[in-house]
Amino acid sequence: MNDMTYKELLDSVTFDKVAEYLIKNYHETEYSIGWFKIHFDMLRLMQPKHHDNMNSDVCHITMMDWEDGTGKHLHAFPMEGDYWEHSLTKELIIAPDVKATNAEIAACCIFHTSFYGFTEKQVHNRFRFYDVYNIETKGRLSNKSDYEILANQNFEIIRHNGGYIPPLRVLSPTKKKALKNQILKDMLYRKKRISKIKKKMLFRKKFLESKRNLFREKLIKKSIFLGNFRKYAYLSSINGKQIAPLK
Repeated sequence: MNDMTYKELLDSVTFDKVAEYLIKNYHETEYSIGWFKIHFDMLRLMQPKHHDNMNSDVCHITMMDWEDGTGKHLHAFPMEGDYWEHSLTKELIIAPDVKATNAEIAACCIFHTSFYGFTEKQVHNRFRFYDVYNIETKGRLSNKSDYEILANQNFEIIRHNGGYIPPLRVLSPTKKKALKNQILKDMLYRKKRISKIKKKMLFRKKFLESKRNLFREKLIKKSIFLGNFRKYAYLSSINGKQIAPLK
């Protein structure tokens, strides 16, 4: 592969080929492949635009050890955190030991450019919380007020989606104890010092899991709707009402 810009790379491949490498090299992407398709198409349609205050004008494609015992993997840096329209202008500098195809390199790049979200709305919603409270992405929370802010953010999401949060006073002693143990475990986990690479992979895994869970919820709602519709169609037929069959 000759050196080219990120935009030129995306224009040289099809998403079907890119998807194969996403699933092969990043197993957690399998249930979010639709989101990657949206991200891929969005970047293909976007006009590249250079910005002077970004991380870099180039992106280095190298082989990096993820420190998880699986050896070296394809890596693109820097790609995360820059405006997407600027990332499209970056020249890709390929290390001599990289033997990957254009499609595999493209899969690596969109894995990184979608790190904080697949669309502008997702990125905005993710960072709105951190910008307002000036917490940013520290990797671990520093004090009680940070935990309260994070809890309130999660409460807002739960209520927005129709969920109910019971007050502590109505919980059984067993449930209260279990919650306390979980909180202590979570706080201990957050205080552990881990490498930047592992921290980023955990962040990414959690993000993709949230998208997978959202997809599952939509499937469940759809199946419930279809079940109710078929029941209604059956009852209507018994009462002599004609209704179009549901395919």
